[in-house]
Amino acid sequence: MFSGDVGRAQMLPYLIHKIMAEGRMPEMPAPLNSPMAIKSTEIFSRHHKEHKLSAPSTR
Repeated sequence: MFSGDVGRAQMLPYLIHKIMAEGRMPEMPAPLNSPMAIKSTEIFSRHHKEHKLSAPSTR
């Protein structure tokens, strides 16, 4: 998945994770296609206690 800005790079995987968790979409990987988005997502995941998202929902 290509996502040019950092906020959108976290929002799309979160929404996909949520839709899959609700059973509205089959489980499948949703890889990111941006080194900056990957790094920023790793930071979101590492610091999940600092925001409202759980660690699994940031991956």
